[in-house]
Amino acid sequence: MTKVAVSDGLFRVTDRCMQVTGGTGVTQDTIVEQAFREIRAFRVYD
Repeated sequence: MTKVAVSDGLFRVTDRCMQVTGGTGVTQDTIVEQAFREIRAFRVYD
């Protein structure tokens, strides 16, 4: 349960960061883009 709750919270934070950075967060090698790729994998495994 804890892993699911943490991954959900991380996804929400990362999603909001992506919305703030806009297209730059998706296209360039930024920390936000890297975190978004990693968080998506966590959600699949849960």
